[in-house]
Amino acid sequence: MRTRILMLVAVVVGLVTLSGAVAAQRSDPAAQALLRTATDKEIVDGDLRGAITQYQAIVNRYGRTDRATAAQALLRTAEAYRKLGDPQAKQTYQQIVTQYADQTAVVTVARSRLAPSAPPNATTSDIRAVWSGADVDLRGRVSHDGRYLSGGTAAWPSNLIIRDLASGQTTTLTTGANDIEYVEHSIFSPDDTKLAYAWFNSRQRYELRIIDRTGGQPRVLFELPADGWMQAFDWSPDGRLIAVQINSEKVQKLALVSAADGSVRVLKSFGPQRSPNNLSFSPDGRFIAYDIPPAEDGPARDVVVAAVDGSREVPVVSHAANDELLGWFADGQRLLLTSDRTGTNDVYALGILDGRAQGEPRILKRDVGAVTAAMGFTRSGEFVFGTRPDSADVQLATFDAAGRLTDNPKPLAGHFTGNRFTGAWSPDGQQLVYLSQVRYQQNQKQLSIYTARTGQVRTVPVAMPWFHNAVSWDADGRHVLLQGPDMKNRHGLQRVDIDSGGVELIRSSQDDGTFIIYTHPLAMSPDGKSLFFVGGPRKLGLLRRDMATGQETALVDGRLAAFALSSDGRQLAVIMRYGPDGQPIGQANHPNATDVIQVMPASGGQPREIFRGARLGTTIAWAPDGQFVYYGQMPGGSMWRVATTGGEAQELPIKVEGLARISIRPDGSQLAVSSRTRLQEVLAMGPFAVP
Repeated sequence: MRTRILMLVAVVVGLVTLSGAVAAQRSDPAAQALLRTATDKEIVDGDLRGAITQYQAIVNRYGRTDRATAAQALLRTAEAYRKLGDPQAKQTYQQIVTQYADQTAVVTVARSRLAPSAPPNATTSDIRAVWSGADVDLRGRVSHDGRYLSGGTAAWPSNLIIRDLASGQTTTLTTGANDIEYVEHSIFSPDDTKLAYAWFNSRQRYELRIIDRTGGQPRVLFELPADGWMQAFDWSPDGRLIAVQINSEKVQKLALVSAADGSVRVLKSFGPQRSPNNLSFSPDGRFIAYDIPPAEDGPARDVVVAAVDGSREVPVVSHAANDELLGWFADGQRLLLTSDRTGTNDVYALGILDGRAQGEPRILKRDVGAVTAAMGFTRSGEFVFGTRPDSADVQLATFDAAGRLTDNPKPLAGHFTGNRFTGAWSPDGQQLVYLSQVRYQQNQKQLSIYTARTGQVRTVPVAMPWFHNAVSWDADGRHVLLQGPDMKNRHGLQRVDIDSGGVELIRSSQDDGTFIIYTHPLAMSPDGKSLFFVGGPRKLGLLRRDMATGQETALVDGRLAAFALSSDGRQLAVIMRYGPDGQPIGQANHPNATDVIQVMPASGGQPREIFRGARLGTTIAWAPDGQFVYYGQMPGGSMWRVATTGGEAQELPIKVEGLARISIRPDGSQLAVSSRTRLQEVLAMGPFAVP
């Protein structure tokens, strides 16, 4: 994925990420208060053992009277044990499965946690947890001695960190991150004493830096032009070269950067959609392996081995399936890779001699799920990788004529249950759009349309190589808005025809230096004349774009947590989150933050406060008649509404953990709730016994 995906996604991850959406039922407020206290002890204080004691007390006290909260507490207990590397984690997950079968969403997550310890049809080696929890970051590599893992801080803005896997301590190496500057991917030098990493600087350009593992002043190797993006993948065994993927001037490049003077040699250039990935030096330094799409418009990838001196490149895996490189074995005679050619994502070894394939790939482990990030081999022969076992779904609930919920939310019919995102009703209320994906192909999303009259779901073949997780409707109801590149690698906001899948670029990703922050859904006015979005960094806040002239006007200055446009297009509702110093902190979390719901004219003007509270979540929606706004409180997933004239908030009899989006059908008859529990974990598999 591209430049700001991994960064801004970290902003959305809450301070407390409970694993799974609980059954929709009213929970005891006292139990939820105790759960929040225990979660703060785990996440904020870092006292895992103390948190476990409090979680267990909740289970013992409320196991019969409030099973939803008890299941959440038990799941948090298992997560804490997992962080500690305590084998009681597995026992606790199993307890959830056997004793809380009625809490289906929590059970789903528990089963997914149990799966890596005993993957189906595994042929060799085990998978073990290395690091899991809310602060996990996958933009780094494991050190060759297996002791450290690099990455970025989970909280925005993100600095470079290393985590000591033996002690569990995390050290922050950089301090310069702010609303503009942040760290990207990082790698260790061959002797593990230094790190190379990409940094987005104050000039809004990417540069490659080197810093000592103990910290200090970084050294800048080179800087890309304004439109460029880069990722550092590997350091040559002799320490002289750094393999980097560069996307600049609509060209993808495999480049070798001198660690001494920053000079750049482009080994190979590709078209705008053929991005080389998982670049890996052979142990003797003669070759570099990578995976890449064989064609511009193909989602699948093949594996190639190229000589570092540029003399040749040889495809070593060419298959209709999706094949992705993991890395070289230490003997330099085999590659480790994944492939979905059997229908599941499996791990294979491929023999290599003098840069050429020897026979066909040989399966080592079946059904490992999605490998989101290849994080390197250790000298002991273990392979470390990152994954995101997210749980996400779209559910529907019904309102009666008085606006009361008449049933609990139920998942939509159709495929990809548990892996569907950001549902939104069409302007006429006849269709619901959402995103879905195959679990082990986490970068391959699909655009799906649910038709309310028939209950049928269809998939739209979008002419985009990838797109972000937020989707919104255009005013005409025949198009939706997605962010990402088109097939010509033009990044920005795309208008997508829901019948043909054709796209039209309607706003470049960095008009006047301001990009749309993709973690917020967009809003188009009913007449199609104005687009509302959250932007940064040059114009940071809520902006309105005149679709005829392209002029953009700031309506709210500073970072905000959520916004929504009323159905008549005349008013905006905004959630502002303020830190202890009184400054807006956007979607970031702070234990002492204050959230304020404001209403203001869509044309601009002074906002009016209607409610003030804590942990009001990152989604808000208008009632069709404009009399109420709805929001979700985090953690816990409770849903509330407050009158636009102000007053006390009213809790609804619904609870959806990981509540990510609320969309109310224009006639007021149904509520669509989207939930997403973001999990990231680092795992290790091997060592492998290959004949």
